[in-house]
Amino acid sequence: MYATAGISGGHLNPAVSTAFVVTGRMGKKRYMWYCIAQVLGAIIGAMVLKLALPPAMDETPFTTTGSLSLSHPFQVFFLEFICTFGLVYVFFAGSVDRNGTAKNAAPLAVGLAVMSGVFAEGPFTGGSMNPARTLGPAIAFGLLKHVWVYLLATLG
Repeated sequence: MYATAGISGGHLNPAVSTAFVVTGRMGKKRYMWYCIAQVLGAIIGAMVLKLALPPAMDETPFTTTGSLSLSHPFQVFFLEFICTFGLVYVFFAGSVDRNGTAKNAAPLAVGLAVMSGVFAEGPFTGGSMNPARTLGPAIAFGLLKHVWVYLLATLG
């Protein structure tokens, strides 16, 4: 967030950008361009990672899947939704609320929210909380089977 705050306001997650549109803080045209940039960045990043690793690593791709992903889509949806909500809430409380106390520490608070979400749900869902984070590796590694659950949960 620190690195991109001056360019995009720290928008690295389409779920955060969606919340900005829903609350009237961003126009639909800018939202579209932000989401395109976020998803393309995730795809390019995942493809670079795939090229940088030996082919044996393709067997364990860096997709957002966990122990519940294949057999329990409702639980995956619920965990992803709750953790994404928490992340977006912290983003708004720290970065958007003018009366918020975080101010310059907002990126640290958001990072801690991501870390908490990954620790809480990571073993079960892969800990995405970001539709671009889910789409990038899924497209790069060709594993799109359960992406719909993550997209519904993080953009819902």
